[in-house]
Amino acid sequence: MIVRVSSRALLLTTLLACACGHGSPPPRAPSGASGATQTAISARLDAATIRTNVQELSTRLSISATQRVELREKLDALLASPDFAAVLAHTGVQAVGVYRYGEGGLVVKIARGDGTIRFAGIEADRSFELESTSIGAQVGGSASWGVVLASGLPAVEQIDGTYRGAVASATAIEQSTGALRMTHRSAGHTLYFVGVAAGLSANAGENKLVFALR
Repeated sequence: MIVRVSSRALLLTTLLACACGHGSPPPRAPSGASGATQTAISARLDAATIRTNVQELSTRLSISATQRVELREKLDALLASPDFAAVLAHTGVQAVGVYRYGEGGLVVKIARGDGTIRFAGIEADRSFELESTSIGAQVGGSASWGVVLASGLPAVEQIDGTYRGAVASATAIEQSTGALRMTHRSAGHTLYFVGVAAGLSANAGENKLVFALR
């Protein structure tokens, strides 16, 4: 007995056999996923912990005793200011670092430096490099060391990037403590610098800084 199979039935049988012979395709990565690991930061640093970390980190950079005293006084002024107290209460501080740098220039001022930073709840310290450029600023004096505080930082790796001055003229924080506030260009978190560009006028020009973990 001869069984005739139509071409349509034969095609359907072939497709079913192919489907059974292969597993389901692997899931696709979400659109835009880079695959980079992000170390989330869930803890915060209070004022007392910030002071302790600055004291410990500053001894590693061969900062003199007199410079450490001056640095501590400037840091205390920032931490005690009402505006920064609001920052501590609202977004918090997730990282604290100490650095040193060298600079040159008047109309265009460029500073390059390196240092060590600690992240809240993360055991290992990290080294970093920075480069700051100020255009149109009046430079009357500057420091070769400083403290950096990160606020609103969600993950360790996101501290990398380009920062710009948050405002064109001095804020209440800058007027009372001499701190410089800069905001990440894309992520939006903030870095506060104490001791950097201490001689800048209140109405300084464009400020740009690149921060990079080693």
